Amino acid sequence: MSSDFSEDHLIEQPAIQLMEHELGWNSVNAYDEWASGASSLGRETKREVVLISRLKPALQALNPEVPEQAIEGAVEELRRDRSALSLVEGNREIDKLLRGGVKVTIPDRERGGQRTEVVRVIDWDDAAANDFLLVSQFWITGNLYTRRTDLIGFVNGLPLVLIELKKPGVNVREALSKNLADYKETIPQLFHYNGFLLVSNGVQSKIGSLTAAWEHFGDWKKVAGEDETPDISLNTLLRGTCEKTRLLDLVENFTRFVDSKGATGKLMARNHQYLGVNRAIAALQTTLTPALSQGEREQELPQYRGGFEFAGMIERARELRQKQTPAEEVLWELLRDRRFLGLKFRRQHQVGDYITDFFCAEHGLIVEADGGVHGTVAVAKKDKIRDAALTSQGFKIVRLPNEVVQNHTERALESIVSALPSTSGRGAGGEGGETMSAKRRSPKNGIGVFWHTQGSGKSFSMVFFAEKVFRKLAGNWTFVVITDRTELDTQIYRTFSTCGAASELCQATSASHLRKLLTEDHRYVFTLIHKFRTDPGTLHPVLSERDDIIVLTDEAHRSQYDTLAMNMRTALPNAKFVAFTGTPLMVGEERTRDVFGDYVSIYDFKQSVEDGATVPLYYENRTPELEITNPELNEEIYQVIDEAGLDVDQEDKLKKALGQRYHLITREERLEVVAKDIVHHFLDRGYQGKAMVVSIDKLTSLKMYEKVRAEWDAEKARLIAALQAMNPTQAQYLVLNERLRNLQETDMAVVVSPGQNEISEMKAKGFDILPHRERMVREDMETKFKDPDDPFRLVFVCAMWLTGFDAPSCSTLYLDKPMRGHTLMQTIARANRVYGDKVNGLIVDYANVFEELEKALAIYGSGKGGGEMPVKNKTELIEALKIALEQVKEFCRKQNIDLDAVTNDPAKHFVGAVERLVRIDPVKDEFLANARDVEKLYKAVMPDPIIPTLAPKAQLIAELAKAVRATKDPVNITEVLGEIEKTLDGAIVAEPYVRSGEKGKTVDLSQVDFEVLEKKFAKSKTKNTQTQQLRALIERKLNKMIRLNATRYDFLDRFQRMIEEYNGGALSIEQFFEQLVSLSRDLNDEESRHVREQITEEELAVFDILTRPGPDLVPREVETIKKVCKDMLAKLKTELLVLAWRNKRTTRAKVRVEIEKMLDAGLPENYTADLFEQKCGAIFQHVLEKYPDQNQSVYRATA
Repeated sequence: MSSDFSEDHLIEQPAIQLMEHELGWNSVNAYDEWASGASSLGRETKREVVLISRLKPALQALNPEVPEQAIEGAVEELRRDRSALSLVEGNREIDKLLRGGVKVTIPDRERGGQRTEVVRVIDWDDAAANDFLLVSQFWITGNLYTRRTDLIGFVNGLPLVLIELKKPGVNVREALSKNLADYKETIPQLFHYNGFLLVSNGVQSKIGSLTAAWEHFGDWKKVAGEDETPDISLNTLLRGTCEKTRLLDLVENFTRFVDSKGATGKLMARNHQYLGVNRAIAALQTTLTPALSQGEREQELPQYRGGFEFAGMIERARELRQKQTPAEEVLWELLRDRRFLGLKFRRQHQVGDYITDFFCAEHGLIVEADGGVHGTVAVAKKDKIRDAALTSQGFKIVRLPNEVVQNHTERALESIVSALPSTSGRGAGGEGGETMSAKRRSPKNGIGVFWHTQGSGKSFSMVFFAEKVFRKLAGNWTFVVITDRTELDTQIYRTFSTCGAASELCQATSASHLRKLLTEDHRYVFTLIHKFRTDPGTLHPVLSERDDIIVLTDEAHRSQYDTLAMNMRTALPNAKFVAFTGTPLMVGEERTRDVFGDYVSIYDFKQSVEDGATVPLYYENRTPELEITNPELNEEIYQVIDEAGLDVDQEDKLKKALGQRYHLITREERLEVVAKDIVHHFLDRGYQGKAMVVSIDKLTSLKMYEKVRAEWDAEKARLIAALQAMNPTQAQYLVLNERLRNLQETDMAVVVSPGQNEISEMKAKGFDILPHRERMVREDMETKFKDPDDPFRLVFVCAMWLTGFDAPSCSTLYLDKPMRGHTLMQTIARANRVYGDKVNGLIVDYANVFEELEKALAIYGSGKGGGEMPVKNKTELIEALKIALEQVKEFCRKQNIDLDAVTNDPAKHFVGAVERLVRIDPVKDEFLANARDVEKLYKAVMPDPIIPTLAPKAQLIAELAKAVRATKDPVNITEVLGEIEKTLDGAIVAEPYVRSGEKGKTVDLSQVDFEVLEKKFAKSKTKNTQTQQLRALIERKLNKMIRLNATRYDFLDRFQRMIEEYNGGALSIEQFFEQLVSLSRDLNDEESRHVREQITEEELAVFDILTRPGPDLVPREVETIKKVCKDMLAKLKTELLVLAWRNKRTTRAKVRVEIEKMLDAGLPENYTADLFEQKCGAIFQHVLEKYPDQNQSVYRATA
């Protein structure tokens, strides 16, 4: 009956049924793939992760006109060994082949020489044209181990989707932290092809990329629409991501590689980004063809891709541009830069599956310059087929002989004109007949407002949207990306650049410059909203009448857009407009809707936190506690404060508008109190991270810095004096010493916008801003603050970095500036980014700002989710900690552990508690997971008056977790327990967690006296603990031994079976310990086997490959094989394993040939032909894995 509750029965089989019957996948169980001796899936070895038997037919079907030789070349390129690359770089290389096709050079039998064919790997537009196969229980062999995966989704023979399942009740995180993490180490070749990863325990299901940390694995709660009821089940995840069309859409359009700080990561859209971007794409399409039926729209919008990233044609197009014929050069000079009738022509441009010489998207016109070869029968036939295909899709084709272009240019241009409607109105500003673009034009052209709350990936959604438009919709699109601040302009460009979308920084410096850029060939133009300002009473001039411009605005509802939005619309009358915002529209922002339309996608605060896209925000009002008095502010003053944040020249106006209230906010006594509170609050934070101090203006930021620095130094002096008077053995000494180290290491700085005459103005007010400004210029403060490992932890700002600035490790905001509405919500979002173990962001309020936030939320416009507070009172966080503590207490009670008794008398009960918690893996793992939650919440709450009350229980749980984790390491557990007992005997302190990295003395399994151990175990009261320690020692020994000799994995199988039987209750603790002792003795015996065989460990590994399994051998033949092993390794290492030998096909081939040659000469005759081939392949693979480079091997590392 227990099988009815297995992972296979509860999770895997239902998933297979859904994929097969509902989503249309074929499926196969590969557990017995090798039962007959050969693979039923056509693999040569278990190392192969590409199913050639399905890849090759798929490529042939997708590329019917491509020669077989090119197909073979594409197969070889796709399956090529990429072990020398990192996981992500190998994945990026394959991704490029999937998107762009595989370029293969083959002999050109028609023209002589060589020609390049581009072999399509996937049909992105027609899912039914591809082969989808779901394989369960798929065996894969890596360098050391063989692993069996749960489910792999193969598309055209390539493993695009990896699904790891756990049974209900098991923490789904283990699928990543244990299984997938292990696979990346042991079978890395599988991940080179991966599109995305899915993990589930049936109840909770998540999706992520191969580089994503757990906090970036996201739920997939909705399948096709934002209005669906959220559901985190595996069924929803599979329907939403593995339905064939959606899967291809996700891989093609919603994954990007991000290069940042010298590292590469793979970014994948979350559920809300996928749904939101596709809604925006659909809204854009309605502006293109509002009056057409679906059938007419398909005819109007032929299968064309706006860009080159299809079938590898981007590189082919570049080659052709560099090798233009003389006729093409003449024609390009006539057509380029809108020289001909103001029309936009592109050269060597992809249209459908073809590269055209010249293309005008506005009129669907293709111009070809034909040389003499086009008069031959073969080429003329190809031209006819090509022209028929393009004409059937609505394109017009003008073919001009080279002789006409070069000698009769007027006649050539007349031929082009004859193919156009009367006169073009675009670019030249004329009033020509109705073009395709005009027919598509929407009266409003507003795509809509895209509200995804701050921190949920809004900027990346902009990238996904733009790049999908380029790839999937016809048009010579240009995106104008508009922000309202220079630093935001630079940041949004960086986002597009690091994702590989924008390759050039094309920033418009003025209206006239923007006009010029829009006549040139740019995919992206970045500019500021202020470029659309005009003198009072004047209209903004038209910058471009193009209808293939899409304007992306960031935070479009801010006040300055209110006056400039219509100017932007006048300047670009035919452009499409979409607004991206992190905060909802409010009543009174109707003009935003006039320009952009209503909401096209909504993802509010509540959804974002529930999905884990952002962390929750909590606030702590320090005003009552510090007895701070803050002035009442009216509407006019708030308006001035907002404007001052946007323009540093407004600060004087701010001071005048506030009058006496300014002095109330900035008086010295008040700032002193706030500064001291900031210092001690920040130092006492459990999860410290980075923090921002927000003041009302530049001068106050400088004052606050000076006051915080003074209190910081005073605290440092107090600690030094206290430590000098203490005994270093006291428990409190370590705590204070750690606090002092933090004080000494932490860096702080002022970051404010530059202003005219600021040095003299600040000097007149008694402050020297010059050292601060010099540092801001000299150092990259933004990068330093974003780096979680940089000691720059405390920044003082007034307006900079409050919007559009992402530092995920920032966990605390100290607000001492009156704020409201959008500006306030933008500011607090600086602390809501997901990062590591960060549980939440904390907003510390010194200015009563949350009264204003409640008012703002009360007047939300029509957006769903209006009125939902984006922050909660810190008391709710404290309640969460109390609940977590109670849950651990209840869990321990079920294990017969009384936490209160352990707290009151740890010397008596602590070891017994550890003994019960390490009894079996499920108990141990669940306790550690619960303890981790307590630790995170405890750190998140600190500092708080409640801490002394909760600290004893939280400390005890932390120490129990430390002891339990220690049993997983090969250490002397009694030393660890001794240290813990000392800690528990000491005074309870606010920070109970012992520093990471502390370990006891390592024990070597080969030095263990098993007779003494067995006697000690028989009398022991901590049998579970001792068993876990022995298990850890064995695991460490096995890892080392199998790394040297992969034939030893039978020992690992035996070890894992013991663990499974014990966890399942089939073995008692005494039986489990007895079996572990027996295995330990066998491992020690195996480790010394090479000495008995009179060969080295290195030679033994080759010997075992040749003889396990092998034919029956007599002693003379055994000695012959040993000699072959010695001679072969000596020759390979001295002659063939040269520098970077694995990276070159020729050197790899030489190694393979030499192995075959030496084995053929030295192996006994009773090795059959099939066995001989198998052994040659196994030895070559062994050498490939164990000898990565010249004079490098795993054996040298362990010598």
